[in-house]
Amino acid sequence: MTIQQHVKDNTYILDHIVAEFLNSSDKNKIEGQQWYKTAHMVAAQMSETFKIRLEKVVGVIAALSPNNHWDKNIIDAESLIAAFNSGMSYSQIFDDIKVSTFNPNKRKAIDVLFDQGKIEELIKPKKESGHKVLSFFNCIYDYNNPLEVCIDGHALSIYLGNRITVNSSRSHMTPKQYAHIQEAYRLATDKINEIEKRMYIPMEVQAITWLSYRERHNL
Repeated sequence: MTIQQHVKDNTYILDHIVAEFLNSSDKNKIEGQQWYKTAHMVAAQMSETFKIRLEKVVGVIAALSPNNHWDKNIIDAESLIAAFNSGMSYSQIFDDIKVSTFNPNKRKAIDVLFDQGKIEELIKPKKESGHKVLSFFNCIYDYNNPLEVCIDGHALSIYLGNRITVNSSRSHMTPKQYAHIQEAYRLATDKINEIEKRMYIPMEVQAITWLSYRERHNL
């Protein structure tokens, strides 16, 4: 059954998420439960170092995240913020500072730095794509949020029980599909908590299963 059919029938498949979690290592669980808190601390350190508001730093990190490995994501954010602090103009930063994401996302990050509007408005998704960026921002900025969960291509693959490459057209989710999978992770978290007698929140389950999935596929 496709994600389109799941949404149409209002059907949630939880078994794949639960199985990935139950098969994850203790290391995955420890690191995953702390993943967003650790990311928040990284952003807080950058905020202190560059004297930039934490919300703005997280906005830059989130904007630069699509198609970008986490370590490079942080390097790119530091590069843009350092260039901004040095007095470079908007156009100079856009033209001269190289990052490992798409140009529209680079522009969003620079818009955040130059206060071109409210951060949530600057990084919010387009009509049919980009929902992961806002969720990623929310998870890092408010890592104790009991409802927020970030869905990327790996999270989608876990939900479907079928590996989907990041650049595949099948990895693109409509707003309804994205919200559907978010809810599936919330429901799977409830089921996991019943099994494990724990109090995980959805973003922790997503991070734990994400780490486990990447490890299993050598990604």
